Amino acid sequence: MRSTVWVIDPARGRPGAEAIVAALAERGIEAARREVDGVLAVVVEDPPAELVPPEGVLREASVEMPGGRGMTRRALLDVFAGAMVVVTAGATAGVAAMFASPPPARREDVGEIEAASLADLKARGTVRFRFGREPCILVYSADRIHALSLVCTHLGCLVEWSSERRLLTCPCHRAAFGLEGNVIEGPPPRPLPTFNVALVGDRVLVRRRTDA
Repeated sequence: MRSTVWVIDPARGRPGAEAIVAALAERGIEAARREVDGVLAVVVEDPPAELVPPEGVLREASVEMPGGRGMTRRALLDVFAGAMVVVTAGATAGVAAMFASPPPARREDVGEIEAASLADLKARGTVRFRFGREPCILVYSADRIHALSLVCTHLGCLVEWSSERRLLTCPCHRAAFGLEGNVIEGPPPRPLPTFNVALVGDRVLVRRRTDA
C-alpha cells in the first residue's frame, strides 16, 4: 500500500498539522500527525491519486509500505515518518526560512515594532512579519495600510492573501477574512486580530491594540 508523508511548515505548528488531518478526515481520507525531534509531519494512508499537498506542506514523499507479519502497518508508518524527518530536517530548515517572514521572532511583551518600510510595502503590496511569535501581514490597499494576524481563528491554520479576491483566505476550511479582519465566509468564530499602524517617515510601525 502507498502512503504519503507531508513535512509541515514549523510556523503552522501542531494546530496547522491537526487542521490538515481534520480536513482530510472530512473527505474520508485517513491521516495522522507525527512529530520527531520537533519536526511535524502528516502521514496520509492510501491517498487518492488526485490529492495535492495543501498550503503549509514544505516537502512531500511517497512510499510503498510492504505487508508482512513482522511489523504492523502503523509501526511501519511511524518508522517511515521518523526517517523522513531525519532525512529532510536540513532541507526543511532551509525551506522553512523561505516561508518565515522577517524580522525574526521578538519578545511577546513588545508593544510596537517596525514591520517594513513604506516604499517596500507599496512596491510589494504585502509584507509578512512577526509580532512576537505571531505571524502577521501588512497589506497596502487603496492608500491604506492594514496589519493583521495570519493565524485563522478557526483551527490555527495560516491564512494567505489573495490578490484576486482582495481577501485573506484559509486553505484548510475555505474561510475568508476582509482587510478589517471581519469574517467573510467559512467557520471561523471570530475576526482576525488586527493591529494599529503608524507612519514615521518611511517606517511602518505596528502597535498592539489597547482598546477592548
